[in-house]
Amino acid sequence: MIECIGEAESGEEAIELCSHLAPHVVLMDLMMPGMGGIAATRVLRARCPQTHVIALTSFAEPRMVQEAVNAGAFGYLLKNVSASELADAVFAAAAGRTMMG
Repeated sequence: MIECIGEAESGEEAIELCSHLAPHVVLMDLMMPGMGGIAATRVLRARCPQTHVIALTSFAEPRMVQEAVNAGAFGYLLKNVSASELADAVFAAAAGRTMMG
């Protein structure tokens, strides 16, 4: 079962929520106001190492995807994935498996 326990509007807010809510998986938009998703992923993984991050992007720009993975993301998904593909990625990340899509 997947349960959404929080939603953030910025990288800073995502880090703050993660510290309090300790989610298993975070879906991180790479393009956010304030601290971007790559920087937020790096900080979030350092502060909440038990939380697995899936980077979300509108386009698969190789440099950006590589930066997200280097920052600690377990994988990335394009924002146009189906609900089934998204659920599969969340379950994979929760189990510690990478997901590239």
